[in-house]
Amino acid sequence: MRRSPRGSPEETGGPSRARIESSRQMNGQPFLLAIAGIAAGFAGFAGLVAAFRRGEDEWTAVDLWRLRLIVRFCFSAVFLALVPIALYAIINNQRATLRIASFLIAALIALDSMILLPYARRTWPGDRSVFLPAAIDGAFGLLQLANVWLGSLGIYEIGLIQLLARPADIFLRVLASFRTAKSGQPESRT
Repeated sequence: MRRSPRGSPEETGGPSRARIESSRQMNGQPFLLAIAGIAAGFAGFAGLVAAFRRGEDEWTAVDLWRLRLIVRFCFSAVFLALVPIALYAIINNQRATLRIASFLIAALIALDSMILLPYARRTWPGDRSVFLPAAIDGAFGLLQLANVWLGSLGIYEIGLIQLLARPADIFLRVLASFRTAKSGQPESRT
């Protein structure tokens, strides 16, 4: 029978191979943490929007819509960037983790479409511009559904980038609305 050399992890109570393997980082973890940080920073844009609008008497429906969406999309992106890290720590299987996380993105997109699109259509009847973001979201949702089968890190990361693009686009529209308000031109929903 072969004895372990003196001072080996087995003798000293050090980490076993299983413990070392379970403490490894998931591939792409730094990217996921970066996305979470960027999304949290974008949520701060909602505060900037509120600060920019402080001097005005009343918030319009468009202003409130944009503010809510910036915050909602940002916190969704933070959550969906951090979930895979926690899931991986539990199940220690990257492909399964990405499949579950991709399903969550697809479910969020479907839920957002079921809630936000009817609201936008009621609030701005006849405005066809509400359909373009819904179509783009639908395409990304289908991509994430495909990733439930594939379990690809790259496809999941594309989904997170798309989630970040939503509040960034809305914030840019808010900035553009300040110019529109000064020029006296009517403001569109988007």
